[in-house]
Amino acid sequence: MCCIAPVIAARVLGTAAGGRGCSVTIGSDTQTASAIQKMGASHVATNVTGAHVDEANRLVTTGAYMFHASPWDVFQGIGAMIDRFATMVAK
Repeated sequence: MCCIAPVIAARVLGTAAGGRGCSVTIGSDTQTASAIQKMGASHVATNVTGAHVDEANRLVTTGAYMFHASPWDVFQGIGAMIDRFATMVAK
């Protein structure tokens, strides 16, 4: 999941909705991170080229266009997300 979409995972899997909780990234936006935490999920700050893996929920996220970054940097972050997803699936 990338950009703002990890908030959906937080809403569905967060403890506030009766889920078991999850950890996601939307990058480094503090207001959105606060909303994620209120949903009962954890936010992990990353940079634009980073991705986060929640092994327990088999969930991979990146901030992508949540950053004011170049398309190349966003591409690298999405690529990192895809690489981590492929690694997870191969296990």
